[in-house]
Parts: sequence; C-alpha cells; structure tokens
Amino acid sequence: DEESRRLLWYASFLKPIYDATKATSAAAKTSGRNKSRPAVTRFMVDELKRPTRDAESVEKIMKAADDFSRLVKSGSDLTATAILLGEVRVWYDCSDRDDCPTEPDDNIDETTPINPNEVTIRCNMISPSGTKEIDCVTEDDPVWLHAMEYRLTISKILGRVGALWRAALILSLSEQLAKLNDDELNYAIEGDFMEQDFEEVRRGVIEQYDAFAASFLQLGLMGIWSQKPLIDGGEMKKDVLPRIPKGPVFRDVMDEQIDWMTQHPGGSKQYLVKHLAETFPDFV
Repeated sequence: DEESRRLLWYASFLKPIYDATKATSAAAKTSGRNKSRPAVTRFMVDELKRPTRDAESVEKIMKAADDFSRLVKSGSDLTATAILLGEVRVWYDCSDRDDCPTEPDDNIDETTPINPNEVTIRCNMISPSGTKEIDCVTEDDPVWLHAMEYRLTISKILGRVGALWRAALILSLSEQLAKLNDDELNYAIEGDFMEQDFEEVRRGVIEQYDAFAASFLQLGLMGIWSQKPLIDGGEMKKDVLPRIPKGPVFRDVMDEQIDWMTQHPGGSKQYLVKHLAETFPDFV
C-alpha cells in the first residue's frame, strides 16, 4: 500500500546511515545511555520533521530486512523450497463466516487479529500416499517438525515488523541485488566480466526470495503478529498456573504459549495446558 511504500523509500535512503551507526546505538543501549537516540531517528525527527512513529516504523523495516538477509544467507531459502515442494501448508478454515477466504491459498485479512477460538486451523503436507491432513500435536515427520521450527523463526521477525514485512523483504532483496552490482563493476574493472553469468546470479537471488516469501503464505503466517492467545492472563493465573509469580516470569509463560501455538497451529487448549504444566511445574 501507499503507506508502506512511503516508509520503504525512507528506509532505503537511510539504510547506509543505519548500518554505519547501529553498532554505536547498540553500545549506547548496553551502557544505559538511553537518551542517545539512534541516528536514523534523530535525522527523521529533527531534520526531516517527521513524526516519531514514522522513524520507529522505518527502523522496524531496516531491522527486519537485516533479519531476512541473515536467514537467506544461512540457507533458510532451502528450507522454504522444501516446504513448497513438500506442500506443507497451514490454513484457516472459517467457512461459516461471510468474510472467510474461499480457498486455502487465500489469506486472512492481515489487519484482523487471528482468534484461534473463532477459526479452525488446518494443516496438511504431501505423503507417499498423497496429501494428508496433519495432527499438529502428534505428527513426528522430520519435514513437518523442521517446517514448524522455521515457522517459529519467521514468526518472531513478523511479530516485530508486523504488516510492514513486505517492505522489509523488498529492502533485503534490493540490498542483495545492489551488492551483486558492486561485484559486477569490480569484475568489469578487472577485465573478467561475463554479463550472462551475473544475470543468472541475479535471477537466482530473486528466485530465493520468491521461495522465501511464498513459504510465509503457505505456512499461514499472514497476521500471525496479531494472533490472540488461547489462554488469557486471567485464566492463566486462575486455572492453569495458579502459583505463577508476578514479574518477568509471567511474560515468559505467555511467550511460551505463543511459541507453542505457532509450532502447533490448531493445537487444542487441552494439549497447551499440558505443555505449560510440564514446562513450568513449579507454578502448577
């Protein structure tokens, strides 16, 4: 949309400044100098007179772009390809609702929080006998388990960047293509230049990112950043883990719930309660 495109332009323009100063910004936070705002924020707010929310959104895009780049470089595009070839799929079946997508390939509206109590999450993957529906709690196929670990990793990034994930992915891709252009120039200067080879490399990078983005859709990750927990805070303290203390540990418990739900899409509350009791036995 237009808003995401506008923020992507800022992110593209300011990314070199972010890269050059992020080590300094991290050191300032570590030392407790919180009054030292990141250089990108200072530039956008003080010089360009943009609102703080714009600066925060631009930084989210740049951080997520770095996260995506690291994942692609570490081979996550191969995992994405395996997911696509294995037809590993997570989709939302809400056929009793007027606003429900009609096909598994369609997506839930990203602006609408996913309420697991209102939709049925279905999972399937290919098997020697054809496509099979998955019981996400009991399935032990290594391909499925690896796909769910990957789903959790991606969900962490999407949880931070939210609906701006496309802008971050485009920024990451653009940076990789720009680096190829630099390499191409160096080879041309050195007299060892083959334009066809570089064009093939460019296509390969684009195909990597195509598979990467397609895996997000196939794993039902759109809107995952607004997913509601199966167990809210009140129920957690009253019925599930009555001995849970106040403080940071409560956040750890709620985060563990979200992680379990992400790796077991469509898993029931019964199995979630069992998992939490096993993970935090002192609070039962």
